[in-house]
Amino acid sequence: MAMNVKYNIPTICLFCLFVALCNTFCNSKSDVFRQLEGVDHLFSEDKDSAAAAELEKISVTADSSAELALYNYLQAKMYARKNKTLPSNILDFSINYFEKTNDSLRLAYAYNYKSNFLLSENNKKYARIYNVSAERIAEHLNNYILNYNIYSIGFYIAAYHYDTDECLSYANKAYMVGRKLDDTRRMAYSAVFLTMCYEEKDIPDSTKKYMSVCLNYINDYDDLTKSVVYKVFGDVLSKSDDIIAERYYKESLSIRDNEDAYKGLTLLYLKQNKMAQADTCFQKALRPKAYETNIKLMNIYADKLQSIGDITKAVEILNQISATKDSLYEESCTGFNNRLNILTDDFRQAKETAQDLDQKSLFYRILLIFFVLCTATLSIIVYRLRKSKSETPENDAQYEQYETQIVENTETDKKEKDFENGKQLYEMMVNEGKSIFNLNKEQRMSIVKYYESIDSAYINILKETYDYEKLSVSYIIVLILQHIGKDKNAIIETMGITDQALRSLKSRWEKCHL
Repeated sequence: MAMNVKYNIPTICLFCLFVALCNTFCNSKSDVFRQLEGVDHLFSEDKDSAAAAELEKISVTADSSAELALYNYLQAKMYARKNKTLPSNILDFSINYFEKTNDSLRLAYAYNYKSNFLLSENNKKYARIYNVSAERIAEHLNNYILNYNIYSIGFYIAAYHYDTDECLSYANKAYMVGRKLDDTRRMAYSAVFLTMCYEEKDIPDSTKKYMSVCLNYINDYDDLTKSVVYKVFGDVLSKSDDIIAERYYKESLSIRDNEDAYKGLTLLYLKQNKMAQADTCFQKALRPKAYETNIKLMNIYADKLQSIGDITKAVEILNQISATKDSLYEESCTGFNNRLNILTDDFRQAKETAQDLDQKSLFYRILLIFFVLCTATLSIIVYRLRKSKSETPENDAQYEQYETQIVENTETDKKEKDFENGKQLYEMMVNEGKSIFNLNKEQRMSIVKYYESIDSAYINILKETYDYEKLSVSYIIVLILQHIGKDKNAIIETMGITDQALRSLKSRWEKCHL
């Protein structure tokens, strides 16, 4: 017993050392990841130009989850800060990675950026969902900039949904953050929505208060926002001072031709019985799409025409209202059908995921049973061989033969499984057009090995053209996709990378030409 203890102590120490080394290796950060963290730090110091320049220099492949997640996140941050948009799904991998690693701050920002991109895609429903998710995380983080970003997206979404109370709540939160930061630009943009909300709720004192704030910061606005501010001023003052209200509406139109300002002028001229001017503005006030606000304006115009005895034109407007309602009905049906299609797709994907989980569960059960049976069988074989070993020396050769046969059979089974797995993944990639973004290196290598079995001539060409052993498996797959006729967009979608990442991948490995 004592001998066993002495024997096991160094073994245990070596094992612990091995585990510690593995843990250190797995937790170590690559040079690329450190570079990306440096870019993130530059963004945090508001050195956007320097950060963007450094990001352009970094090459990232799909082989590293951590690097790609952070790279896509920083791309989204760069575009969001420039008020530009990217496809919202570019952040899906980053969000998934940050959720797994419990990186709360980056996850909240990623949710917020995705919400912003979804809003630009006119997907207001999911934009709100992701922004609320960001807000829930941000409640536990003392980060004013993050909170302002969330609140500003929140009041835009609420405004789209005509939810005055929610818009007012978010705008007020954003304004208070701007005051804490002593940031006039952030206060100015929040004040626009506060003015709109208080005007909508008919609270004159608060409306005038934030109108005054807007005027104080008028030079901090871009042209689009200035146009909106002057239009809102026109709406507010149309209740008390027609002359100044008209001036503000025209000021808005001098900056940007917009239907809302024409609508305000139409109502103003109808009130003043200036029918010729009202008719001119009315024709320009109708939006290209059949919004409900068009119907409201047309009803007011028709009532005015009827009151002054212009029945023919009033009937014409009423017919136009009827046509607009029909258009709205068709649009709502189309929207319903689109939503139904989305829900159907979501249900199908959820069902497929559940089936995949069931299949995986069944596979693991079968694998466990197979492992137990193999272990029991091998134990019986080894027991019998060892028992017979003492009886005749000829059984030593037989025992070795058994061992060799078992090893060969195991290797054969593994090759067959790899072949079938590679075939399945290749067909999924090529025929079904699915992304291989989440596949690990071994799975990608099985695709390459399968393709070599069906087109060995092309693989031989690659081996003659490149230092094949140095090529990454991801780049080999890119070359295969090019060979079978896939265009650049299809390759980007299949690999799950950005256009820049694809260029970086090619630039990096083209050096392997022999």
